[in-house]
Amino acid sequence: MTAPTHPTVPGPFGAGPSGAAPPGSASGSAPGASAVGTRFASRIALTPVLGPAGVPRIATGEQAMLARLFAAGKDPLTAAANELRSAQLACEDAAAAVEAEDRDLHEAFAYARKQLDLASRMTSETRVEDLPSFARLPWRPGALGAGAPGAGGGQGAALDLDAVLQEVPRLADPVATSREELYGLRGTLRSALAALSEDVRRLAATSRRGVGAAAVLPALALLTTSASRIERIADVVVSHRWTDDRPSTPQLPGVGGDVELYASGRAAPYRRASVAARVRFTPGRVEVTTAAGRVSIGQSEPIGGLLWVAPAARSALAEALAPDERWAGVPELDELGTVHVLDAAGRSLASFAVADWASQPTTVVDQALVDSTLGDVPLGAARGVLALEAVGVTRGATTIGVPLRRGVAHPPDADSSAGMLRPAPHRPPYRGREASVGRAALRRGWRGRWWNRDLGPGFTWSWPLRALAPWLVLAAPFVVWPGGGRGWFQVLVLLLTLAALVEPYVAWLAVWARDLAVRAPATARYRAGKGPFAPHLELRGPDLVLTSRSGHVTRVPGPSDGDLGVVRLVRLRSSGTWGFALADSRWRWRAVLPAHEWTPNGRYDALEEFARAAGLGLADQDVDPLPRLDQETVAPGRAAATRAFGPHVRGLLILGFFAAPAALVLLLVPAKPARPLWLSLAELLLTFGGAGVLALLARWRLRRGVVG
Repeated sequence: MTAPTHPTVPGPFGAGPSGAAPPGSASGSAPGASAVGTRFASRIALTPVLGPAGVPRIATGEQAMLARLFAAGKDPLTAAANELRSAQLACEDAAAAVEAEDRDLHEAFAYARKQLDLASRMTSETRVEDLPSFARLPWRPGALGAGAPGAGGGQGAALDLDAVLQEVPRLADPVATSREELYGLRGTLRSALAALSEDVRRLAATSRRGVGAAAVLPALALLTTSASRIERIADVVVSHRWTDDRPSTPQLPGVGGDVELYASGRAAPYRRASVAARVRFTPGRVEVTTAAGRVSIGQSEPIGGLLWVAPAARSALAEALAPDERWAGVPELDELGTVHVLDAAGRSLASFAVADWASQPTTVVDQALVDSTLGDVPLGAARGVLALEAVGVTRGATTIGVPLRRGVAHPPDADSSAGMLRPAPHRPPYRGREASVGRAALRRGWRGRWWNRDLGPGFTWSWPLRALAPWLVLAAPFVVWPGGGRGWFQVLVLLLTLAALVEPYVAWLAVWARDLAVRAPATARYRAGKGPFAPHLELRGPDLVLTSRSGHVTRVPGPSDGDLGVVRLVRLRSSGTWGFALADSRWRWRAVLPAHEWTPNGRYDALEEFARAAGLGLADQDVDPLPRLDQETVAPGRAAATRAFGPHVRGLLILGFFAAPAALVLLLVPAKPARPLWLSLAELLLTFGGAGVLALLARWRLRRGVVG
């Protein structure tokens, strides 16, 4: 996108040159009647979101394929229909993109479109009688049926989720040996079309009306997986053709000799790690800093190129079903894909997920939908071209001095591969015994019921103490009662009970304390309202730091960054102000702040003062609201509500019910020793009291009730 022809200078919103919009901007800039824009908007609306009510009920095991249907909501039939429809639209985009240049590819996507249309009609005719009760049943090994991928296996056998859920194959031949413009296209597309055709036939041979869920859902799960594979291939093909066909300004190397990407937002206890995380491109080298340390690529082996593949090397669903539960859902993780750093032979030295290094993954995609200045862009190109440019991957490749290729298959790993590098976890992980597949299945089963005793992640050695905790708090006051609790056994029981009550808090404080750090002083600050949890925007050193109401901290390059830095604050309007965009010199939105959250009183004076102090220009732009802004942490919306916030409230309440009988007896008995009474009161304080405080803080922070 070209730079604006008018100067953008500090000033009030809408006044003088600073109030002008980028060239071509117009009110009501949604694509309207455009076929490409209509398909874009429809697919965005169909994109699934891993809801917090869906995934926790699903046990990690052989049911991974079925998890794909249940993770997007309570109705797997609707989830399947949405996936099939989205794949149909992607095939239409791909067929239109290659029609003039490659008749074989055009016919392949037209065939896939017909198969998906047939599958959609069969899905719409499907009627399942026992769906609600099936969703509540414990998941069983072999639930997918004999012969289905991921089926079978022994009781409690660990499943390679990456292998089962992987929509993209990993080839044995390095990229350098491939003569295809799109790495792995022909073989992968042929395999995907064959799988789609077979899955459509399997569904056609299955009874679909008035049947049990166990009879039809396995076939439907396999079909939606094949549809998703076709959709990803279509998007990569569209992005490749769109790059070749459109005229664009060549990407220049980094202004200062390097380009840095910053991580998406994290809340406590990983704010410090995410703010420090970065991907740094320099001539001939890539340095990746994560919570686990720093990896330098290109020192021992020269870098031969970058390869973008969608989806990510590890799917969002595999992360959601991981037994340690350290990852929350990252929007667009699958769709924005993976970038592999290749050696000279075309093997992967390391990889990273693009969505992990975007301040707002949905914003870098959805801006093309609402902003007419970007032209008529298909969704595949928005993800595979514009998003890579906005995040900085394209300029990073130019800075290294290597080409950026695209592919539909992952390359083989080099012997010295560092694997997939992620900035930092989202939540403290479950450790030791609690990180096993069986315990994760049991824990997620508890979350489907009110009686949920899970207290959250703890120490590796915590599990025996937590297993005994309910019985200790129930019996300890009565054990300590005789003789005033002065015997050695009574003292031991008292100490064990106090340890069981305090351990969940200590486990949380231990990881929270590691998150504390002395930060650079803020040279400019804007606070959206009063109170300790009000969202705020700061200029710290050369960078802008956003802290949302949920506590998620996101680092964005400031105006001193000549490559990706934010240089202006743009007020976004459509029948009123709905947001404020932090835009770079090419008018690409690095982050968008919802107006109702960041200017709750409707006044912009303080925000304008911050912009002037930070050296940001001011501008207005008439665009329709972003459809998925509520998924980003600045809202706070679904993503923000997944943060960890101390021990789980529900587990503390359940523990309090075990403590209540002894407390009631001790309060009613007129004469009793002081030690058991104080122990009983401490139990109530650390269970019911702690649960109440955490619930109130969560409600205050997120403006809604959040319990564990």
